[in-house]
Amino acid sequence: MKEIILDKFISKGFKLSKVDMHDLSKFKSGMMKFNCETYKIEGVGNLMFLQMNSILNLMKMQTTVICPQYKDLSFMNADTFDVLSRHTGLVELYESSIEDSDLSSLDNIKEEYKDLKDYVSKPRWYDSMRLSCSIGKLGNKKIIEEMCLRYIDEYLDLLSMAKDCDYNLKQQANSIYVDQLIEKGGVAVDSLNKMIGKDKCETLVKKYMFNTI
Repeated sequence: MKEIILDKFISKGFKLSKVDMHDLSKFKSGMMKFNCETYKIEGVGNLMFLQMNSILNLMKMQTTVICPQYKDLSFMNADTFDVLSRHTGLVELYESSIEDSDLSSLDNIKEEYKDLKDYVSKPRWYDSMRLSCSIGKLGNKKIIEEMCLRYIDEYLDLLSMAKDCDYNLKQQANSIYVDQLIEKGGVAVDSLNKMIGKDKCETLVKKYMFNTI
């Protein structure tokens, strides 16, 4: 999916420049291998991909984070998980805009996938920050990837139309979530802390995933 998403950025006129992530671009932990790529989106903000594959490809994961810094739109986190024949897709937006945005087009896409089985997670501190247009579903691989790509495609259209905003105010809004993520943890952050250590995890999240430092 990474290449498809990159093509969507380019076809919609966004200009990307790859960031050197040094030793955090690739790392291993036990049976799992991780590959990370970060891009600056000119005049917009930050884009990051984190891909994980286990030995024999029994488990695969891709995380895509789009974090606006110069446009007033809440950031998006899209995840796909493949564990044997079980396929999960999550596309989540978290409150991080300065002013309210019209996200009804994402609500419309969510409605189209209402009949898929819901993904249910344990309660987390960030649940109250998750916007109602977010979605989490289980289904076959093709449908799950289609769902995530449709969300991302529409999000990029919203990003193209989003108002320019004050960089410092937007970074403050982004940091409300990111700082708590480091302090209170989350599913991915908790795992990364164990794999690469707290300091590298914080660098990965703050510098490369959300670029709030």
